[in-house]
Amino acid sequence: MYFIPIVGISLYAILFVYSASVYPGGSRIKPSQMGFDWIHNYWCDLMGKLSFDGQQNTSRPSAIVAWISVCVSMLVIFWKSINVFFPRGRWHIIFKITSLLAAVIGLFAFTDYHDLIVAICFPFGAITAIGLTIGLLKSELSFFKYTVWICLVLLSISFFMYFTNIGLNFLGVTQKVTLLVVMVWLVAFHMALFKIDEQAVSAA
Repeated sequence: MYFIPIVGISLYAILFVYSASVYPGGSRIKPSQMGFDWIHNYWCDLMGKLSFDGQQNTSRPSAIVAWISVCVSMLVIFWKSINVFFPRGRWHIIFKITSLLAAVIGLFAFTDYHDLIVAICFPFGAITAIGLTIGLLKSELSFFKYTVWICLVLLSISFFMYFTNIGLNFLGVTQKVTLLVVMVWLVAFHMALFKIDEQAVSAA
């Protein structure tokens, strides 16, 4: 289980770059542009059946594989952190369920119902994130206690822009910065969680 998120998120990053390189072109801001615009295109543009310029989207297959990879990776990280912060009881069950629903529902974001999927998935992901943040703040992981707020702020800004259509000219680049920061943070956090287990075993 240790290597699944590391490999999965690394695969996501590689396939993101590859998918962007074969994307035909067009964005919501500039429909007629050539290729993938790292400023204005969104990640989800790579998973559409058609690109914004009306062509068959050649980036779709690799982007879907990347998306499945990152969803599975995040679920593994969530469940590991739940086991550490909430090893038993009501909240253990609640956060296991909300994280599972967020990951499973989120998998279908590559379908024609992308916006609906995001809207349904959002509350489950938010509940999980809030719960794990509370658990983290009660832990001894000092570095992650402070840096988690950077992730939460970036995610909040991205979702605010997405749901309100405010600042759409900046959503593309904001989304990519958020993805980079959050993915790096998650991998580091995942590795730290396993160190906790190792220390517990050594102490025993």
